[in-house]
Parts: sequence; C-alpha cells; structure tokens
Amino acid sequence: QCRSSSFYIHTPTRPLIQLNCASILFAPYNASHIELPEQMERVGLCKELNLWNKPLVTHPAGYV
Repeated sequence: QCRSSSFYIHTPTRPLIQLNCASILFAPYNASHIELPEQMERVGLCKELNLWNKPLVTHPAGYV
C-alpha cells in the first residue's frame, strides 16, 4: 500500500497506481539545471510528452 506520498515525475507513459493507495499526489518534475535538456535527450525523454497527470488506476491482485 502507498499512502500520503508525493511524486514529481516526467514520464512518457501513464503512471500506475493501485486502487488501495490513498492521498497520492502526482506533479510535474520541476527541477532544472544546465545539463537537464541534454540528459533528457540522452535517455529518450521528450520535453513535450509528459503524462504525469494521466494516472491509470489498477486493481491489486486479489482485490475484491
């Protein structure tokens, strides 16, 4: 279970959370430094594609 957590993320895919999580906050990754654009490009992250605000809620195994 995940409770009372904040995640500041940049992700090209929808974040997954389980239905039994509570008080979860997603927000855009907001750090910045001189090498960040180069580092994002190197790992294949596109600045324009960020699905931090489109979480997909799933049911945990055995959830009734």
